[in-house]
Amino acid sequence: MILGKVNNSASKVIIILLSQAWMALISIVFLPLYIRIIGVESYGLVAFYTTLNSSLIILDLGLSASVSRRLAMMKADGTPLAEQRNLLFSIEIIYGAIALLIGFAIILLAYPITHYWIKSEHLSPDVISRSVMLMGICFAFQWPVSVYMGALTGMQRQISNAFIMAGYATARALIMILALKFVSGTIICFFVVQIIMNLLQILAYRFTAWKELVLAHHRPRFSKQQVLQIRKFAMGMTGISIVSFMLSQVDKIVVSKLVLLEYVGYYNLAFALAGMINQVVAPMQNIFFPKFSSYVAANEETALSNSFHYSARWVSIIVIPVGLTFVLFSKEILMLWTKNPVLTEKTSPILQFATLGTMFNCLMWVPYYYMLAKGITKYSIYQNIIATLIMTPLLFWWTSKYGVIGASLVWFTVNLGTVIISLPIIHYLYFKGNLKKWYINNLLSPVIVSAPLLLLAKMIFLEFSLPVNYLTFILCMVIVFSVYSLITKEIRPFIFRFYTQLIHKV
Repeated sequence: MILGKVNNSASKVIIILLSQAWMALISIVFLPLYIRIIGVESYGLVAFYTTLNSSLIILDLGLSASVSRRLAMMKADGTPLAEQRNLLFSIEIIYGAIALLIGFAIILLAYPITHYWIKSEHLSPDVISRSVMLMGICFAFQWPVSVYMGALTGMQRQISNAFIMAGYATARALIMILALKFVSGTIICFFVVQIIMNLLQILAYRFTAWKELVLAHHRPRFSKQQVLQIRKFAMGMTGISIVSFMLSQVDKIVVSKLVLLEYVGYYNLAFALAGMINQVVAPMQNIFFPKFSSYVAANEETALSNSFHYSARWVSIIVIPVGLTFVLFSKEILMLWTKNPVLTEKTSPILQFATLGTMFNCLMWVPYYYMLAKGITKYSIYQNIIATLIMTPLLFWWTSKYGVIGASLVWFTVNLGTVIISLPIIHYLYFKGNLKKWYINNLLSPVIVSAPLLLLAKMIFLEFSLPVNYLTFILCMVIVFSVYSLITKEIRPFIFRFYTQLIHKV
């Protein structure tokens, strides 16, 4: 009943943001505990698995985004439910086959990965090899989840998606810590638990997705026609996935090859924390992408343009202050999070560059999904090819010279370039006359409002030598973001509405 009442986009965004905040909290609480139990070097293997999993997104073949877009358009134009079921069934068959093949390939490659790629001082080759084999099984169970997530997004069931993600994150964290604490505090135990949880997750997602497409007495079948209808868009998405992989994952691959496993752990820990900014934007794209697709299907250009600017503004007013907080308070956040001075000192500068790069990357999401909704994939491919040609040699050069800090600096530089160089080109091609408005509303305005507040908070901490503990830090951030929310016109109505409801209840 509660889910049925959530119809407007603002309510969906708030609920999904709350679920993402909960998952971020789970990560904040449990990730340092994992590292404390299994060690930084073993966490480097977890980071390697994350990189491997993200790298293989190129083999998605654009299917998850395609099924999301296609189902959104089918819902908008009233396509019979039977055809929607055939589409999902066809894609899950293809996706399942890919998952099994890649999982088996990872298992076969365990020996060369162990002996010729990963560098470790303390973990034995046998432990690393078995861990890589378990990674293959983990991958096979985790990979198909994105199809069902895409399907739920396309069917405007983002709330269901959010509840599954939050529930899974909570259960996984609790079961993982209990297993590591009371069964075996090893990396092997970590991956075994991961396999079990991945299996449960995929079953939950599949059940929920098919529940939205119930049709009595209809047995879905593989439809070549449905696959061919999304072929062109999927091919474009495949191209984007390949070059996006190079842009977002090549740094982690280079780092995993050039530095010791311990520093791979530091690097990926910084990016895990910076990636929490992505968790803020990810649920929002689950709202605006299907909306963009629906407006395109209905040929409602005015509504599409308004939705574009509205979405871009919300992304910026949330992402920028969060990103600047991570940059200015990187040491404080890491120390509170890990309770490890050495880890904090080595990870802090990486986190600053990783956060800035991620922040600029997030600002480009709305233009990117606008073009996808329009079926425009070539621009993103060309943009990312150019960025990759610049990024790859820089990675080998700066990582060899400056270590993991150099790699994070490359990530920041490339993403800053997309905002400075690529964004004006996008506006020239698709939004003539709107570039100045974008920079003012979505870059300058949030920075001008949030940066002075955060700098003032930082100065107070330094001037009065305030103790860095959860109470003082959280209280400081609550004050800063309360003032920011009151100043920002988009957030202010929600604050007043909440305050009014609270007064009435009292």
